[in-house]
Amino acid sequence: TPRAKCTQNSHYDILDLTILPDDYLPRTNYVPDCDAKEYRRRLPKNLWNGKKITEYYRYINRKMLSQSGERTLVNCIIPKYCGHIDGGFSITFKKIKKLVNFCALLTSLPFDFFVKTTGKATLRGDTCRHIIFIDFDIAHSRILPLICITSHYYDLWKKCFQEIFLKETWCKSDIRLPNSFFYNLTPNWQRNCALRTDYARRHALVEIDVLAAMALNLTLEELKTHLSGSIPSYASI
Repeated sequence: TPRAKCTQNSHYDILDLTILPDDYLPRTNYVPDCDAKEYRRRLPKNLWNGKKITEYYRYINRKMLSQSGERTLVNCIIPKYCGHIDGGFSITFKKIKKLVNFCALLTSLPFDFFVKTTGKATLRGDTCRHIIFIDFDIAHSRILPLICITSHYYDLWKKCFQEIFLKETWCKSDIRLPNSFFYNLTPNWQRNCALRTDYARRHALVEIDVLAAMALNLTLEELKTHLSGSIPSYASI
C-alpha cells in the first residue's frame, strides 16, 4: 500500500495479512478531479441492466503487461464501490461465478503464458476476447480464500461458498498447510476464510496452476516444459 507521503515508486509497504484489520482498505494516491455527484454521474453502466459498474465486484488487471517478467498478468477482484484509473483494466460480469472463474483462470500460469505469447504491451478487451473460457469451479476453493481477505468481500464469499469446500484438502502434507483450514470455512465470511500466510497463498497459486493445466488436458510434464521455457527461474524450483 502507498505510504502517507508517497513521492517515489519505492514508497510502498508490504502488508502483513495475518494482522490486517477485517475492514481494511488500502490508501490511494489518486482522487477524482470533480465532486462526488459528478463522479457518480460519469460512471459507466452495465449493458444488461443499466446499473453502475461500481455496484458489482469486478475483475481488474494492471493494464501494462510485464512481458519480460515471470508474471505477465497482475490481477485480482476489486470490491463493490471501488473505482480505478486508466492504469487498470476491469471487466464486469453478469454472473458472479463467471467472474470468479475468469479470475482463477488468469491467475494461473498456463493462461498467463497464453497472454505472454501475444507479445502485447497492454491488456484490453481485444486480447481478453481471445481467452478460452472454461468451467473452472474446481479452483473456487483456492481462488476465493486468496481474494477474500477483508469484509469488503463478504457478499462475494457468501454467494460463491459451496459446502464441498469443507471436504477439500491440500495436495501435499505440510505443517504449514493444515487441512483444518478447509473444514473450518463458513458460509458467511469471517477472517479465517482467507489464506493469510505467504506459504499457504503461494501453494494455493501452485495448485491453481496444476488445476488449470488439467482443465486444458496438459500433462504435468507439458506444464513443466511450458513453465521452464517461459519462466527461466522456474526450472530451478
